[in-house]
Amino acid sequence: MKYLLPFYDDSTLIFASVMQDLLRASGHEATTVLENGAMGLLSERQVFSHLPQGPDVTSEGYLTENDYRGVDAVVVCKSTRAFRDLLSNEIFKQQQRRPAFVAFQPGLEFTPEKGMRNRKNFDIVFLNTAEHLAMFDRDFPSARWRHAAFGHPYFVMQDAALTRTGSDIVFFAQAISPATFESRRFILDILCTLAEANPDRKVVLKLRHLRTENVAHAHRELFDYQTLLEDHFPHMPSNLHLSSASLSEAVATAGLCITCTSSAAMETIARGIPTMIYLDYPEYYLDPLASAMRVECAESGLIASLPQVLHLAPRPPRRDWLQSRFREKSELVADLDAAVTAFHQRLV
Repeated sequence: MKYLLPFYDDSTLIFASVMQDLLRASGHEATTVLENGAMGLLSERQVFSHLPQGPDVTSEGYLTENDYRGVDAVVVCKSTRAFRDLLSNEIFKQQQRRPAFVAFQPGLEFTPEKGMRNRKNFDIVFLNTAEHLAMFDRDFPSARWRHAAFGHPYFVMQDAALTRTGSDIVFFAQAISPATFESRRFILDILCTLAEANPDRKVVLKLRHLRTENVAHAHRELFDYQTLLEDHFPHMPSNLHLSSASLSEAVATAGLCITCTSSAAMETIARGIPTMIYLDYPEYYLDPLASAMRVECAESGLIASLPQVLHLAPRPPRRDWLQSRFREKSELVADLDAAVTAFHQRLV
């Protein structure tokens, strides 16, 4: 099949990169498209970090109906206004030679009701969890003639036979959470403490982006870690490192992963890397994502106390929580393929 993967900002870029790898590994043609109308939202470094060969296609603007010809499916993680307007056009939707439009989520979904409303006109919808799928069935019964399932390319179980040899302690940052100066400085205190207590291990602060990037993004980072370290930690431990590597590069050397609200946690869990979610930082009550992450991961067994973090004492995820969110790679791609095939059969 021919899949089109448009992207325009950092989260859609990451999704397109992971989805392309997943689809190509299954023998499909998967084309990434950088929508040129949004170049200000991405740096060249970001694009080539996730797509080393660059995007397959660079569009002169936002994609139009003509760009979809000969494509079996367009797969996105964000429901932009352009997509919602296109899929509200009944004339376009009745065309027999149009592609199926598939909507996933950008990562963790903290406002599932809003996400469902924005995706209800897509032909195929993948929700993040079995619980969200049940909500979709309940709240949007008229959309159920389409295909709805749960699953996400970030939440697919990796080969358990792979040997984990990494030893780095990696903290995955998120752009807008923690939300305050004090909470972010506290996170840096923790990382410095871990580095000093474990001089034989590398402690890595995996940045979401560099401070010169994403300045036009809706989720702009107000207190970037790099500046905070320079201004407030003049004697940073030598084994504490900042990294702008891609997620796949960061996890390749990771022996333990820590985050507050980043969806990177799902990918590290999928890879079998011990993972801790820390949410008790100062002023967490001023951070909406902290309470949302606490709800999302309440039954996971992964929410860690400060003593657990400082003593590097992660717990394994609970099996029932995993089963309601994670799928096998082959199963997810097979579900997507079957849904796209069924869509085109209905149009004939």
